[in-house]
Parts: sequence; C-alpha cells; structure tokens
Amino acid sequence: MTVSGGARPGGRQLPLQQSELDRLIEHMRAVQPDPPMFGTPVGCSRATGSKHAVYLGVVHWFAKMHTVSVKKGRQFFMGETHAGPAWYLNSATGEDTVGTPIIDLDVLDKLPLFSEQGYRYRAVFCERGKPKAIVTQLRHSIEASGFGQHGDVAVLDGEFEKRLPEYLEGLPRGTHLCGVLFVDGNGSISRDLIEMFQYYSRELHYVDVAIWHQAHVRHRFAGLGPAAIAPGGAWHGHVQKYDYRPLCEVLPDFWKRRWLIRRPFNAGNGTAWTMLVGSNWVKLPEWRAGEMYLLHTLDGQKILKECDE
Repeated sequence: MTVSGGARPGGRQLPLQQSELDRLIEHMRAVQPDPPMFGTPVGCSRATGSKHAVYLGVVHWFAKMHTVSVKKGRQFFMGETHAGPAWYLNSATGEDTVGTPIIDLDVLDKLPLFSEQGYRYRAVFCERGKPKAIVTQLRHSIEASGFGQHGDVAVLDGEFEKRLPEYLEGLPRGTHLCGVLFVDGNGSISRDLIEMFQYYSRELHYVDVAIWHQAHVRHRFAGLGPAAIAPGGAWHGHVQKYDYRPLCEVLPDFWKRRWLIRRPFNAGNGTAWTMLVGSNWVKLPEWRAGEMYLLHTLDGQKILKECDE
C-alpha cells in the first residue's frame, strides 16, 4: 500500500490530504534521501496517489472513532497485511513515494490520545518480502522517519496468513484490542483472510477490517471457461486462493455486523476501486464526506449491485 507525491484527481476531500502527503514526502526526503526503486510490482501503478489520498482520510477517521474504546481499556491496533516498503521511488511515475506505514504512524503519533494522554498503540506491518529488500527498506524507513514513538511497532517478515495468527497467539494474556486491519492485496479477497477473522473472532471482535477492493474484479473471470479454472488451468491457483463470489455472499462470512462501502472511483488504467469496512460497532456511522455509505442503505445497495454485476 503506497502513496505517491504530486497532485491527483479523485474527490473533494483529496486536496487537504494531498498536502499532508506532500508534507510526509518532504520529511522522508530530509531523513532518507534517494529512496530505492524496486520495480514491478512495487510502486508500478499510476493510480496509487489518488487511491491512497483516500486512505489518509480513512486512517484519521478510524483513529478518532476508537478513542472511547481505548479509554475504556482496549489497546488500539493498526495492522496491515501487505505493507510494502515505507519509502521508495515509484517505477511507473518516477515520483518519490511514501508508504502507508509512514502514514499510519504519523497519524497515530499526532493524536492527543497517544501523544499527550499516555496511551500506547500497537502497529503491525506484514510484508512477505518479494524481493527481501522490501522488508529491509520497510524497517529502515520506519526507524529513519522517527515515527512510532508512542506505540509498539512490529514488522513481520512473511505472509500475513501465517504471521498475523502468530502475533495474535503471542499477545499477553488480558490484552483486548480495538482498531483496524487494512488489506490491500491485489484487489481481491483471499479465503485465508476470511478464515482468520472467523477463527480469531474473539480477538478481532473489535478490530474492524478495511479492504481495498477492485470494484469490478468479478469481470476478470466472467468469461473464463471450465478448463481455465480446473486443476492445471491458468487460473486454477488464483480461484483457489481468492473468493470471487458476489460481495453480498462474501461479506457476511467475516462475521461483522455492519459494513460500509465506498463509491467507486476511477483510478486510471481501466480500474475502479472501492473500500469495504466491516465492523461490529452497531452504531457505525456513515462517512458521507468520504463517500462511504452503510451497506444496507439505498446508496450502499446501489454500489453493492454495481460491484456484484
């Protein structure tokens, strides 16, 4: 998950967030000049800037939304399944790029709940490291940034399907979490992610899930014949790993009581993205300024239908 510098189109909330991204880019240039370039698939999208300008606003929203739960004794958890490098050169645009781990830590460190009132957060960044240099860069950039001063930060090297369960199993007895796990794989929803939320439903009951999702990802497979998805077929492994049922069937399997869905926006390169947020907070509010609507409303159902066609 990454954010590129430079102005991007995408919605009325973006200009303010773009200035925040520019501030972070200048900070990283000062502490770590000449960010490395990893090439495809890291930083290869020209749509990254607009997509993650939206992300910045969502991080602010989540951090404030869980303030009351933290004051009642829960520890705020900020997790990412596909963190990527925290600072690098976008191979598609040639722009210096700041990753979402830096955004997360900057937002949390500035929140009075942590910076002034003595509460500490947990930040967990999973990165499978292909190439391995991505994990090294992630750790180095977080340290160089100076962020993370008010929390316990962990970089987990490897697939999130293995490392996150290990992390949850290792939490001290009596730790009660609230917060959010951000998922930004390839725009699809993995079966392992669903199973993790089911198996650890007690530990993750108050941890929301936020998924970047390609709004029209089901179109990829609409024309696939039986041979393509059968064992030995070109797409067999993909359909085994990811769940391409309609969202109206997939989302209930996360065992979250409320869902938000974002109005899709065209991110370029023929793709449109939405964000799905699942929560057990029965009073989960809509965030209409961010164009995120409760799934059961007319607006939410209209977006869901668009994604499920």
